This record gives sequence, structure tokens and C-alpha cells, in this order.
Amino acid sequence: MSQRPLIALGAVVAGIVVVAGGLSLGLAAYDSAGSQSASSRSDVQPGEVRLADDAVRYIPDGAALGPSADGVVPDETAQQLWSLFSAVAGDRVDSLDEFAVYNDPDDTSMASVMRADDPSRWNADVNTAWIDDEAELEHTMVHEVGHILTLSTDQVPETTGACPTVELGEGCPEPSSLVAGFQSRFWAAYGTAIPADDGADEDEVAAFFREHGSFDTFVSEYAATNMVEDVAESWAECVLSNAPGYTFSDATGSSEASQKVRYFDDYPAFAAERTRIREALSLD
Repeated sequence: MSQRPLIALGAVVAGIVVVAGGLSLGLAAYDSAGSQSASSRSDVQPGEVRLADDAVRYIPDGAALGPSADGVVPDETAQQLWSLFSAVAGDRVDSLDEFAVYNDPDDTSMASVMRADDPSRWNADVNTAWIDDEAELEHTMVHEVGHILTLSTDQVPETTGACPTVELGEGCPEPSSLVAGFQSRFWAAYGTAIPADDGADEDEVAAFFREHGSFDTFVSEYAATNMVEDVAESWAECVLSNAPGYTFSDATGSSEASQKVRYFDDYPAFAAERTRIREALSLD
């Protein structure tokens, strides 16, 4: 989840997408952010279908969620979603330009984040159709914030020439960045075997997942979409697990999937973010 879309998490274990201001990432990055259209309604009514293109686009005001550009005030559902998102995002909410809310039960994307026109800033979309699935919603928010943390311009500046690491829709990761290290350690060996077009073909992703270790290699099938999604899925598992990198099926933590979950321990800033998010979600 960049129009490579960039990153949208789905209601199926992770339909996640990130969209970078028109880039097409595909969380595979990604579901399309849609166009901004005016709304005369005060909120998304319960049971009312409102497609992503007609989302109510609220404007964050620091830690608070302000009205949309045309004066629509956030309703209880929007505030509930914002409360969870802002708790997970912490200070990163200051980099958010808009928080869009829509309701489409036929859309398996639960949420997405995408770079704004200013690449240092972000937009987020959330589908209220899945609001009752609290565990998946929490997972999705952590996943999406993981995209913001790992694809921010201090980690992945826009490409200005030859890229010595790995070219992403968002730009060229700094050699010292988490995603550059993740690519080198876990994805570089795949070469051209990775799913095409950032994993746009779900059948191709499923085959790649099966042929490359399944759950011994990836924390979810969605993680096999592309490197960016693998990072975000591994991050969500790292944050939400009480014993990250160790499971009943891998008590020694020796599998590649477990190594990916513990990978964030090598980056103090991300280890600190894990602690902060778990405290914000009352997980400790």
C-alpha cells in the first residue's frame, strides 16, 4: 500500500495498499485513492454504501480530526477510526494531509495510505465496512503506519539518478534504511522470480508464496506480494506479537519468517516505535 498505489490493507489477511501521489506501488501497493468529491452529507450513514471515489475526506488538525474541506464534520464512526489510527501513528499524524472515510462492503481493502502531492506528507483511506473486525482493523492500522514509517522521505527520498539500492515507486531507499537492508537480506536473491508489477496478479503471488517456503518464509500470503508489503506485514506481526519471532510452529525462531519479524530489533528507532504502539494499544 503508491498509485503504484502504495498501500492498502484488505480485509483478507492484508489487502494493503500504499499509494504515492500518483505512483503505483502496489501494496502491491495498492488500492487507488480515488478522486476527491464534495459531500453534502454530514457523515457516512450506517449501511449506506459510499465508494472510495466518494469518500468523505477529513482534514487532520494535529492530533484531532477536523472537518472536510467542504465543512463535513466527523461523525462517531470517523472519530472511532481516527482514534485508533492516531494512537498507532503517534507523532506521525502530523504528516497526514487527509483522512478519508468510505463504506464499500464489496471492496476487500480495509485501509490504505498514500503519499500526498508533497512526498513528505501522506493521505489515508479507511473502509468502514470492516469496522466490526476489531483484530483485523488493528492489524491493518499497524501495517499501514508501518508503510509510513518505512517509506517516509527520510528513509526513501525521491530518486534523482541511478539508485544503488532498489528502486521503489516512492524513490530510492537510503543504503542505511530499513527497507534497503530488508531487500538485501531477504529479497535480492529472488532476482527476476518475484511477482511482476508489484504483485498485481493474486494468482502469481499465491504461487510465489507456495514455491518459496510458504509460512516458513512469509508471515502471511499477502507478504509475498512484494518487498514493501513483506516489510509491513512483518512489522505488524512484530508489533502485535507478545513474543515476536517465536511461535508454536517455530519455537526456536529459526525460520526466515521469524527472522523477518525480529529484523526490526536491529533498528533502535523501530524497536522504540514498537514499544510506543503497544503501550498506546494497551498490549503490555
